[in-house]
Amino acid sequence: MRCRKCGAEVRPPYRCPYCDAPTFPHVVFTVDPDPERPRYEAVFLSREDEHRVERALSGDPNGILLRNLVEELAETIHAARPKRAIGADTPPWIVDRVERISGVECELHRAELEEVVDHVKAELEASDRLPTVDEPPERKLGGSHSTIIGGRRGKELILRVASIPYIKRVIPGRIGAKGTRGGGGVRLKVTRSDEHGNLKLLLSEGAATQEIFLVTTARNAREGNLVARLVERVIREASSPSS
Repeated sequence: MRCRKCGAEVRPPYRCPYCDAPTFPHVVFTVDPDPERPRYEAVFLSREDEHRVERALSGDPNGILLRNLVEELAETIHAARPKRAIGADTPPWIVDRVERISGVECELHRAELEEVVDHVKAELEASDRLPTVDEPPERKLGGSHSTIIGGRRGKELILRVASIPYIKRVIPGRIGAKGTRGGGGVRLKVTRSDEHGNLKLLLSEGAATQEIFLVTTARNAREGNLVARLVERVIREASSPSS
């Protein structure tokens, strides 16, 4: 492939040997420490392309091959030096080791590889297409209904969604009832995107429900669905046990 900055021939996923520009600014990786078949997979991503690297070995009762695989992955990431590295569904000690060897700061996401890859792609597409709103999440809250059900947890979920830079306004709706008492604590989900790219969420706690309307910077349903994917990701992260 050609370097997007200087046009020189580059071997993916490594940086350009002439101008040192990264060929892929993002990488998502996963490492499976299974002693019978340790493996890793890394997906290097840019706005235009992706490049996948996989490696697996068989029979590793003493963990030697796993350590070698982790070092190999880390060295590949070091050579590529992306701006962002994410370990997906990978033991924290492995993510820490990749970070130390590669010299690239690594995030840890509990979701599976393809789910995180999809999220990063959505972020890249959104950053290309959509204008952002530089405003604190608290200032995006508005509307005539200031109460948010779910107490502190409900408001925390809403503010996490409001932190997405493609959200302009968050408007809590009226509080209603399901008819039957629900369970599972406070829940938030995306219900739809309209033709203008705005979203409707449903917040629930027990038998109480509340519609939450999001005014976004999207201009149509397709762009609205893009923002919806980012909202769903934020909700999943906020709802995980480690949050």
